[in-house]
Amino acid sequence: MSADGGIQRLINFWADFKCTSGDRRVHEADRRAGFDPQKFGKTFPEGGKSPVERFFKAEEPRGGGYHLSLTPVPYIGDLKSADIFLLMANPGVNYHDYGEDACPQFQEALKRNLQKDFHGRKNRCFALDPHFWWSGWFDYYNDNLRAVLCALVENHLAVNYLDALDTLSRRLAILELVPYYSANADGIKDLLRLPLPSAEAAREAAQELAQRAEDGKATVIVRWKFREWGLADQVAAGSILSLPHVGLLGEKAIRPILGRFGVS
Repeated sequence: MSADGGIQRLINFWADFKCTSGDRRVHEADRRAGFDPQKFGKTFPEGGKSPVERFFKAEEPRGGGYHLSLTPVPYIGDLKSADIFLLMANPGVNYHDYGEDACPQFQEALKRNLQKDFHGRKNRCFALDPHFWWSGWFDYYNDNLRAVLCALVENHLAVNYLDALDTLSRRLAILELVPYYSANADGIKDLLRLPLPSAEAAREAAQELAQRAEDGKATVIVRWKFREWGLADQVAAGSILSLPHVGLLGEKAIRPILGRFGVS
């Protein structure tokens, strides 16, 4: 096993991923492990259809499945410098995700994120990047973290809301257990039985984060499926916080996040 920690191994796993176009966007290691796009996927080619048409074509009733015409998102943000982590199940999907896929600037942001290319970039977490205010990612995380962002301004840790977005984006990272989009997370257990190499890499990274949390060096919040993340013991011990995925982040999560900034 590599001497690198789980976070670095996760970054290395995705470093050479080039499949950010077409309708079979699957990591080769996952494909070799049995993640067959024909079996698990919902795909629809890019050509000749609008984003909304592509979404509704892919969402024809087929008993669930993963939208493999969209670039996978295993993580968001600077994993090396972040000390606030949200652990999710997998990206949810809606028609706006196909609109994002059709936007060259957003696709470039996805590629930079996978390659951890933050050189000269002000905002390191595209889910909090106001340039993508129209995206589902920004809509979801801005809503969930609005109380934190406002508190940063109120406590003079940011000069205004835009500055708060940038400030938090330098400290926040988001990990997905499964990087492929779907309408719900009901099928994740089936993928984990393969086992899915990308999910194994994410769980190894989570173990490193669990140690950081235990040492007081990070705040880790699991929004979904903490058992599948392999973090049941840490949640029971209280070193990692588990919250239901339904609804916005509440006071229970906001307090420890603000605590990283010295706000009591």
